[in-house]
Amino acid sequence: MADVKHTRRRIFIDAFSGKVADLPKGYRTSEDILKALDKSPRVSTWDMGELVWLRSAISDLKKLGLIVSDPNEPYPWHRYTLTDAGRAAIAKATGGAARATEGSAT
Repeated sequence: MADVKHTRRRIFIDAFSGKVADLPKGYRTSEDILKALDKSPRVSTWDMGELVWLRSAISDLKKLGLIVSDPNEPYPWHRYTLTDAGRAAIAKATGGAARATEGSAT
């Protein structure tokens, strides 16, 4: 009788869509997009090609210096990292900067 090796098999399911691409209308402000990219920085090539609003928003955020792209991210993804200015924009929009100073000793 032959020896049988049991191997574990893993399945990786990838939807090829990042969180930012799933933002519904009405939740596509710069701050909403920055928050989504902060939590899930990957955007698929297909979403960038198909969603004009997303492509335009990413371009605008890059021009404003709020995000930078990672040139080492493999196809079919794009990865965007928030800059300090991008994080500050989120904090300003959510009142985070004000909360950070509340309760501090002066």
